Amino acid sequence: MLPHRTGQLNIVGVIYNLTSSQFGETSSNADGQQMLDSMIIRGRQDLKIQGPRLNLTKEDKMMLRHGTDRRLEPIITPPMPLMEVTLKHSCCLVRSKGSSEFK
Repeated sequence: MLPHRTGQLNIVGVIYNLTSSQFGETSSNADGQQMLDSMIIRGRQDLKIQGPRLNLTKEDKMMLRHGTDRRLEPIITPPMPLMEVTLKHSCCLVRSKGSSEFK
């Protein structure tokens, strides 16, 4: 996934295709060309995650309560430089590893 705008992103599920080619088994298409038989399975998985179970109060322990979970709600920020910091003895080396520069 490569977001093109900044802001809040809510991931609610995953859509996928599984493809399997059966080696050795071929069939001819309308043009007479040999093709490998393959199977495509389309799938979808909705993601509903729960935060950690709350057990701090007696009421929380009596009921099934979960805290908030924001792992599937990342905030997309403008491109930021990649920074590498190396510490050796008392010397510090800082350099850019990405396409953006930092100041």
